[in-house]
Amino acid sequence: MKDRTISIYSAGKIFAATGMRSGWMIGAPPLIRAARSVHQYNVFCFYNPVENAAAKSIEEISKPDNTYLSELATKLTKGRNLLIQ
Repeated sequence: MKDRTISIYSAGKIFAATGMRSGWMIGAPPLIRAARSVHQYNVFCFYNPVENAAAKSIEEISKPDNTYLSELATKLTKGRNLLIQ
């Protein structure tokens, strides 16, 4: 399955930062090459301080003892369950 899947992430979504248009893809090299051939026509300007903040934030949440993503998942699950009820 992983040879057919591209995972797409957004710093704006992960950090609840509306307007932060910074994202990335993870996938098999042939899929990423194909996606990049389309993406080159859809790029936004990005301010360096915001780019640095996103990079530092991703670095922090990647640390083994950081609980941000698990807490975010729990928060989103609770909100989803409330909406379903």
